[in-house]
Formats: sequence, C-alpha cells, structure tokens
Amino acid sequence: MVNKNRLVIFGNGIDLALGLKTRYSDFILHYTIERMIEVVEDGEYQLDEEGKRESLKFKEFQFSASSLKFPEKNFLSTIQSFTADLSRFSDVDKLITELNALNIFFRGSKFFRRILKHALWCDMERTYYETLDKLFDDNKGVNGGSEYQYSAITSLNIEFDRIKSELEIYIRKEQDNIFKLLIQKEFFRSLVSSLCDDFDGREEDIICLNFNYTDTMRVALVNTNYEKIKTINIHGSVDTKDNPIVFGYGDDTDSSYSKLEDSNNSEYLRHFKSFRYSQNNNYEQLLEFINRRIPFDVCIVGHSCGLSDRTMLKAIFENECCEDIYIYHHKKGKEAKEAHFFKDINISRHFDDKLLKRARVRSFDPKLIIPSGE
Repeated sequence: MVNKNRLVIFGNGIDLALGLKTRYSDFILHYTIERMIEVVEDGEYQLDEEGKRESLKFKEFQFSASSLKFPEKNFLSTIQSFTADLSRFSDVDKLITELNALNIFFRGSKFFRRILKHALWCDMERTYYETLDKLFDDNKGVNGGSEYQYSAITSLNIEFDRIKSELEIYIRKEQDNIFKLLIQKEFFRSLVSSLCDDFDGREEDIICLNFNYTDTMRVALVNTNYEKIKTINIHGSVDTKDNPIVFGYGDDTDSSYSKLEDSNNSEYLRHFKSFRYSQNNNYEQLLEFINRRIPFDVCIVGHSCGLSDRTMLKAIFENECCEDIYIYHHKKGKEAKEAHFFKDINISRHFDDKLLKRARVRSFDPKLIIPSGE
C-alpha cells in the first residue's frame, strides 16, 4: 500500500464550531453598531418635534450617547431583526433619506451600503469584485474616459482598505477568546483525532491549510500533542506583521478578470489575492507540498469552497497527485446530507474536468463530523 500525504483545508466553520463570531455578518453587525454609536455620541442625530434631543431609534434597537440597549436574543435573530428594518426600504439611499444621521454613519461609502443591504449572507470579497466589475463597465464610456474610471475604482479601493482594517481589529478581539474556548470545549479534540489518528503516514506528511485569519487549529494541534503538523496560514494572521491578512478576491480565471488586466492599470488589481500571495512564501510551501509527486488526500473542514479562492482550490483539486476529497460537516441527519450536496456543487466549480471531479469527491460519510459541543 502506497502511503499518502494529507492536506487539510480549514475554513471559517472551524471558528464557528469553537464559538468565535467570525462570520462576515458578525463583523457587519458589529461595525454597524459601532458607527451608529459614533453618530449618536457626536451629536449627529435627529431631533423630535419640539426640537429636543432624541436618541436614534431603530425599531428594537435604541442608541444613545450614554448607553446602548441591545435585545437579549441569540445572534442570528438579532441580525435578522436588524436587517429586516433595512429591508423596509427598496434601497439604502431611501433609508438614508429617512434617517439622515446615517449619512455620517456610512461616511459616504457606497460599497458598505451594498454590503449592508445583504448583511445576512454577504460575501464581502465577492461583493467587492462585483462592485469593481460594475464600476469598470459603467465608467469606461463616461466623459473623461479612463480618468473617471480610475477615480471611481480608486475610491472603491480606499473604502475596501478601510473595511479591511476594521475587520482585522474585530478578528483580533475574537482571536483573544481561542484559548479560553478550547479549554472549555474538550470535544474539539475529537476533530483533531479524526484527522490525524487514522493517518497512515508521518505527522510531517500532513499539512493544514488555514484560510482563517485566526490561529484556532494550530493552537488545537499543539494542545493535543500534534505540534509536528505544519499549519500554513495562507490568508495571513492577525497576530503577525510578517504575515498580514489577505483580503480580496481570488478568481483570476473569471471572464471579467482579463479586461481588468488588459486595462494596464495596476490599481484595478490591487485587491486580487494572487498578488498578495507573493509577499511571503506561504503559497510556495503549498505548491511544494502538492507537487511532491506523492499521492495526497484532501479533507475539507468548515470551508465553503466558494469562488473567492477559486484559483488556489483549482490548483489543489485538479493536481494530478490529488486522489480523494473528503467533505466534513457539522449538521445532522438530512441537513448534513443537504450541506454535503451544496458543498459538492461548490467544489465542482473548481474543476474543468467534471469526470475527474466525480472520481475524486467522496460520497457523504456521517462519520466525518465537525464537533459543535451540543
């Protein structure tokens, strides 16, 4: 029997299973509340009919300069309630007209308005790319031509940089909870065991490819005496300046990408991940591993396999040495099978050869579980 290597791909589902609030929607809600509090504390809020000061009231939410009252509900219902208020308006511009204080809150960011409209499901990286593509097309024929186009995209990139900085601050605070949560949730050991104990090779022949900005799995591996297993933080880490976070879009095979590249303007490609990967050797380490001419399996644990990372995932899944792709799940029963079904669809988008995809993606296995502690 030929020994195989193993590549474990970790996504945000790991942090969520641990109890960290690292969804984009978590960040969006947090950022929204922070900005609205600023509006109130700066005195930029509406007056009542008698001209007296009045807190900015938003249905179940009430913001004031001295305190913040927040409904005691689980997080999902909280954000659903919040975004339900926004959906009463056909678009965010009408909302801003209704609550003029939000003009200051948004700081003129059309990009963030677009994110907020779809806060529950928004993929900020995909939204950025769609916005970039639209600005490129909408402004190429405007008076001033390329100058107007350049100005619009530069403004978008400035907005994206601002949100990236805020996201990094938010994730860093969540990261501080990792040690406490790992101690509280011993069940997390079962995940590490399922990935490592049944592996026929050496620990040195397993690599964890971490797409998160946190260090959850590296800490978990050390705590379970698997410190020899290497972790590549492919998207950077909030813990080190030497490996800054990579936040942007990663599908340079998309049909719209070529027009951005052919424009001969580097600003249009500022937030494409492929150019950020060259700032360190993380990607080189990944390529060295998958190009060893040794068969390897892939375990997908908590990663959506969305288009934002298409180029990299395509390189892994279609590599001639990749043999089997296993999908881990955190649902139960029918929900687990349905989650596997949709993940299978996402994975398929990274294959040009669909027969190859069918040969490599393994069928649903109820034993491949991401623990939740429930």
